Amino acid sequence: PTILDLLRNIGSFGFQQRVIERIALVEKLLATVDPTALNRVGNDRGTQYRSGAYYHDDEQKASRSWNVAVAPDYLSRMVEPFEDPEVGLVTSLIVGDGEDDLGATLDHLHLNGFAAANVAASHLHTRETATIGKSMMFRRAVFAELGGFESVGSVLAEDYVMGRMFSEAGYKVTLATGEVRNICQRKSVRSFLGRHLRWGLLRSRVIPFVYVLEPLLNPIALATAGALLGLGSWVFLWALCLTLARDAFGWAIMRGLDGLFRAIPWGLAKDAMLFGVWVVAPLLRHVSWRGKRFRVSAGSRLYAGRPRG
Repeated sequence: PTILDLLRNIGSFGFQQRVIERIALVEKLLATVDPTALNRVGNDRGTQYRSGAYYHDDEQKASRSWNVAVAPDYLSRMVEPFEDPEVGLVTSLIVGDGEDDLGATLDHLHLNGFAAANVAASHLHTRETATIGKSMMFRRAVFAELGGFESVGSVLAEDYVMGRMFSEAGYKVTLATGEVRNICQRKSVRSFLGRHLRWGLLRSRVIPFVYVLEPLLNPIALATAGALLGLGSWVFLWALCLTLARDAFGWAIMRGLDGLFRAIPWGLAKDAMLFGVWVVAPLLRHVSWRGKRFRVSAGSRLYAGRPRG
């Protein structure tokens, strides 16, 4: 079978389309030039004939569909947990890296702090590690028995639902050693907020009882509640210190000191924004995804229009 035949049997439809488009681009390049011939295209020679593939613009270069970097031993680390026959699905910690502007910095503060801490905590203290869609491995035959990709085809939070499918079937969902790097150079603050509004909407649909407790992990939310209860303005100083310590610790664990001192001053603003997102997200009913507008129902199931009944 060709690689295209294999792609038709794995992943979501959106993933298939993005990979097939990239393969078509590479095939067109290889049909035009021999990339192994230095400074040569056909009979034409010279440095001006050096082969290359270039991005159309910065937006394409920073496309989130192609922003994952892994270590050379990534696959062996993902396969290793399957030595335990009870393991059904393996996922990875995601590290935000490569930020050049404020929106990307805010996103990586959240990934390297709150998000990474929650995935790690679920791994250490529960049988079901929080599943991250950017990095998952499982046995296809087992997943087919559980319902297969068709069962999550209309679900927006498909990574979470897939993790639950394995867990409820009695399998362990666990974490591989090593991490996957999410490379994002540029992101507008509006895009950052839009992404977290969508994630907040998803969490409020799939884990509503956990969602209502999320402010307990947000120092800004706790400080606001404390001030309203008359504890004084000192609670905001406490929130500032706690936020700086939390973000610095999480960033240092995940990335070391690289970019740390540029990022942590924005932690308080990030938490304030996400507290607002937490308030607004459950009120939303629709989401724009892959250029289309869908209504989001219970369990994050998507409908093109208003669901019947």
